[in-house]
Amino acid sequence: MIEVSLDKRVCAFCAANKPIRPSEVMIDIGQYIADLAKSLINIGAEEERYVSVEYRILDIKPHVDTLKAAWDHLGRPLEKKSGEVLAFNLLFVEVLSDLALFQAKPDEDCCVYILSKYSRLLASTRDPNAARFYNWLCSQYENRPDLDSSPYLSRAGAGSVFILMHEWLHDQQEMLGNTLALLLSSEKSRVLCQQLSPKATVELCCDFSALAMISTYEYERFYQCTKTELFGIAMLALFVPGLYAFFDNILINNQTYDGDILAQALFNTANERIKTLVVAVKLSCNGNLFFGDCDVDAALHYALEPIGDFLKECGSYYLNHLKAKIAQFNSLSEEEREKYSFHYQYYEWGLFS
Repeated sequence: MIEVSLDKRVCAFCAANKPIRPSEVMIDIGQYIADLAKSLINIGAEEERYVSVEYRILDIKPHVDTLKAAWDHLGRPLEKKSGEVLAFNLLFVEVLSDLALFQAKPDEDCCVYILSKYSRLLASTRDPNAARFYNWLCSQYENRPDLDSSPYLSRAGAGSVFILMHEWLHDQQEMLGNTLALLLSSEKSRVLCQQLSPKATVELCCDFSALAMISTYEYERFYQCTKTELFGIAMLALFVPGLYAFFDNILINNQTYDGDILAQALFNTANERIKTLVVAVKLSCNGNLFFGDCDVDAALHYALEPIGDFLKECGSYYLNHLKAKIAQFNSLSEEEREKYSFHYQYYEWGLFS
């Protein structure tokens, strides 16, 4: 059962999560992410760790998996008959760049464009009629220059670096222990930590340490943004998995919208996590640790406001306009509707190192 290579194991996982074809721009970003992640996760590692970068519809959250395999992608035997692989879906960067676009242009058109863009992708795997409708809806927006998110891809790459560091830190027990000790050294942050579950405390330590690292290394210089903007996009990145799951859960279902509860749960969970992180960062700023001239309140505003506005716009559109749009689409001839068919197309692509 284990007599296969590690990259083949990853390919099988990727195939089950609906891989699609990336653009050349995304491939370039993927190579950068792969190189950075490879160097990062092997810092201090006793055994080599591997990185897989894919572009797929499902499973957008980065994660580290231990996979059974006899050898690695270069044919080298794996001593433990398994290997640790950091899997990163490039679609994460694209969703984050679209959120950064919405932060700059928080209106209904931008919201509907983003919503329809990803809903057609998700629907293409199981609901051809919904995919066709969302593709028709997206076609009304996708060629508008003011809705081009490519200028924000670099900043989204910075937010993705934060996420990569967060994943790497989960395995850095000594560093997380030092971070927790730092947080517990202040009475205010000690009270804060005592209110969290053990799992939430680990997440806080990973978030805090990752922010400290990108600040210490001055990553903002590489992404042509300020430290405040870097922190803002990093915190915005924390919303990506939840928001993508939100898209998946509000696809057309008997033309009804039941997303308010989902939206509130998403916002409440991420809001609590981010505000807890901000308190810890502010305490460190007061002690002149790590974060330099970052305007933490502005960074918090950058992350929370667009998400709140997006969810409100989304709910308003579903409740007030979606039925009329569906009726408009259904009034088209079958031949015309068929022009907007959006079928899932499997495409085998990935980077493994």
